[in-house]
Amino acid sequence: MINAKGFYISRYEAGADGGKLEENKWTETPTLVSKKGVTVWNYISQNNCKIEAKKFINNSNVKSALISGIQWDVVMKFIGNNKKDGNGNKFDVEVYDNSRHTGSRAKTGQNLADKVCNIYDLEGNCREYIAEKNKKDSSLQYVLRGGSYDINGHTPAMTRHGDYSLEWVTFSFRFVLYVL
Repeated sequence: MINAKGFYISRYEAGADGGKLEENKWTETPTLVSKKGVTVWNYISQNNCKIEAKKFINNSNVKSALISGIQWDVVMKFIGNNKKDGNGNKFDVEVYDNSRHTGSRAKTGQNLADKVCNIYDLEGNCREYIAEKNKKDSSLQYVLRGGSYDINGHTPAMTRHGDYSLEWVTFSFRFVLYVL
């Protein structure tokens, strides 16, 4: 029996193990993983992110889901502005840091400057869909968090973005585990 309780954020962005991506569409659905060095699962809608995240694990001890906005905020508060990145430099969730952005999409967990508390790619690589609706702008009803490698994604880890639920190259997701 596990006595830890609470939630745990996946260490890496959603990884696509297997599957087949052709012309920006998955023609064979990959298996969701959280591990270093795999292709980031992009070109997925927010609704499908929720579905895949819930399928990751579901038993009497652990359940999975798409990370919520409140959970993202809890993680950002825990990290704050005084933790160290993988290179030993200060990681501030409220401040954009160019070293956390590689300028191109990378496999999961490749940038040590974007590793904090053993969690990778919160600011760089891909923006991440969360399980939250945008209350500020109903035309952009879905929410992404963090930044991405593209020129428009250069924002701090705590940033909240509105979107249409596009299946896009710079959009991925992250899941959480609930220990029961």
